[in-house]
Amino acid sequence: MKQKFTIKTNSPSANLNKPHFYVLSKGLNSGKPLDAPCPNCFIITCKSEKLKDQLYWLCYGMWQSKAFHIYLRGSVISFISIVEFRKAIKEAFSKVEDDKAKFDKSVDSLQLLEQKQKQFYTSIQLIEEAKRIVMYRYIKRR
Repeated sequence: MKQKFTIKTNSPSANLNKPHFYVLSKGLNSGKPLDAPCPNCFIITCKSEKLKDQLYWLCYGMWQSKAFHIYLRGSVISFISIVEFRKAIKEAFSKVEDDKAKFDKSVDSLQLLEQKQKQFYTSIQLIEEAKRIVMYRYIKRR
């Protein structure tokens, strides 16, 4: 079976003509998918946008569930090796392929929760601003 995606250490000279995304490789957020590259990340390239989205949300779900923590090494700055990362993703992806309907339902739930989290975050920012305004008006009156 021909490989559907590749995982490499990101480099500035990476060929980006295929659908791709980045994954953080160092720190406690190792495994977190990213839209833009950073100094310590892997790049996952895929054959299609659909596969890219599927892998992105697989990585996101694994990161949220702290599935990569068992692979972290290092005493000062923890990191995940590319070998361990590939192994973890390939194992998880094979489970996705076994039951795509269940995975798609999980992704829909993750996306909904992500959307709700952003809405709550926006509401909290507005409340913080309102509190500042209330106190500012009080202080300026005196």
